[in-house]
Amino acid sequence: MQDGAPPHVDRSVQALLRAHFGDDQVFSRNFPTSWSPLSPDLNPCDFWLWGFLKYRVCGGSIRTLPELETSIRRHVATIDRETLRATVEYAITRFEHVLQANGMHIEQIL
Repeated sequence: MQDGAPPHVDRSVQALLRAHFGDDQVFSRNFPTSWSPLSPDLNPCDFWLWGFLKYRVCGGSIRTLPELETSIRRHVATIDRETLRATVEYAITRFEHVLQANGMHIEQIL
């Protein structure tokens, strides 16, 4: 995704999602219900993880993609359970705000 391309979902991942959730429960361009490109950002990796990791991961002298991947893996492994729990709770709060706003943007609320 570093080139601005949308995420790629492997066929095995699509099959797993279909088996567990069915076509009508997954929002993706690879399923009947697409995620609106103008929808509020509800992905915890986007609204929290990358901000949390940005300075830690890129603070050193990263020169290659493998170095970046290694740094991301190393720093993600250090995130404690309570931080992850708080992130999920915050995501639920964001989902509730979107529901209250009838699916509209919620940046002004946060």
